Amino acid sequence: MVFEISEKHRTIFKSLASSWIRIGATCVQLVQGDEVLIGCPDSVPISAPIFSTTTRDSNLTLHVYGAVDMRWAPSADSMLDVFVSLLTADSDLDSLTAALVETQDRLVALYELTQATRRTLDVTVLLDLLIQQSKHLLDVDGGFVVLKEKNKNPIIHQVSEKPLHPAHMDAAATLYHRDPNRHIFKDSETLPGGMRNVMMVSLPVRDEISAAMGLFNKSGNFTTPDIKLAKTIAGQIGAQLENALLHKEAVERTRLETEMYIARQVQTAILPQTLPKMEGLDIYATSIPALEVGGDFFDVIDRSKESLVFALGDVTGKGMPAAILMSMVHTVIKSASRNMPFINPHEVVNRLNHDMYNDFSNVGMFTTVMIGLLDSSTHSLRYCNAGQSPIYYIPVNGEPVLLEAQDIPVGIFDVHTYSTQTISLSSGDIFVAASDGFPESCNPAGEMFGYERMKSALNLSRDLPSKKIVENLLDSVYQFCGTHPQEDDRTIVVIKFQKSGE
Repeated sequence: MVFEISEKHRTIFKSLASSWIRIGATCVQLVQGDEVLIGCPDSVPISAPIFSTTTRDSNLTLHVYGAVDMRWAPSADSMLDVFVSLLTADSDLDSLTAALVETQDRLVALYELTQATRRTLDVTVLLDLLIQQSKHLLDVDGGFVVLKEKNKNPIIHQVSEKPLHPAHMDAAATLYHRDPNRHIFKDSETLPGGMRNVMMVSLPVRDEISAAMGLFNKSGNFTTPDIKLAKTIAGQIGAQLENALLHKEAVERTRLETEMYIARQVQTAILPQTLPKMEGLDIYATSIPALEVGGDFFDVIDRSKESLVFALGDVTGKGMPAAILMSMVHTVIKSASRNMPFINPHEVVNRLNHDMYNDFSNVGMFTTVMIGLLDSSTHSLRYCNAGQSPIYYIPVNGEPVLLEAQDIPVGIFDVHTYSTQTISLSSGDIFVAASDGFPESCNPAGEMFGYERMKSALNLSRDLPSKKIVENLLDSVYQFCGTHPQEDDRTIVVIKFQKSGE
């Protein structure tokens, strides 16, 4: 043990040594090794000491010079013991004071960290505060945090003058998670590059997130107190980090909901807001998406005073991907219907398949679609049905007939020639084009509404205006489904035909 000699120690030693001077000693010295710690008087003796005594534990020696009776030797032992006890007590007190100061500094740092983190819900700022304070308290080159959640990219944040590669920090976290009870790793144990030693502790956040903090390259060795301190820091920050992550998720969810709301507004806006009017026709159409946005669409486009084109389709899937493709399909159909000369609707469907096949095949999707051309001058309806169902024809004096699709959906094959079917219309005839969201609607027991219930609902409303036919059908579906949520888009176009002059 190396003792620090203060002025107080010199004064006490000279007071004790003066007793030896009075009985004939010329000099009294306290020596450690070859170094004289205290001498009384300060002059260097020219002769050897009369006697000396040494302690075992502290390696201190008391030399007495001059004409002193050897019978006083036991007193020298006592003097040395008293003075060594004094030095030891003062040294222990200094060490305890330093430890208390260090503990106080750490407590203040933890308090300041807690106060600082309570004022932020930014995950990046929070992690930066955590690592900066840990780096300061534990005297390391740098630190990092790795947050992993299932099906999400990991969050890796570090503070270091010599940044590590993210893969190395991820590898260190993986090494720790293999044995969470072990906290200290050294470079001889295949640590990732840039780390001589690293201490890892867990961050207490919710179970589905794997969170760990690493502190690396301590000048000495990590100790058990270091682990306890790091765990204390991690425990202090855990609740704030949990709140920050929840806040981040809430912000992202709000942003997504806002974007979906805007997308819904846009999708609603591109569908017809008003339908063209034509003498002898009663037309009504609507679309009710299952989610904020959907893959169903419809349109009614007038080509002349006596003819119009109507379309209804259903892109596979739901949500944003289906909505994006739906917008593209709708745009192609509208453009072709207005600008492309054609007599048969399958020509528009051929064009649609030609323009959209690559887009559909790239994402593994397709669309069903029905396009009709109604000519009031010839009392005829030509239509092309590419996989769309259900389609009903309700003749004025007959039962509703389910018209089967004659062609495959668009986007299945890169080259396919579609076909057109023709119906001669009489006054009172009704044509209904709908999406499968109607017959495939389910009740709480899992039973589907089905084609027969839909056929029956349409038949009961056949004498009503087209809008009322749709409203009654929707009411029937809602009553059947009860509390079961809507799982698919419901889109429908209803056209009632009446010859001019009747």
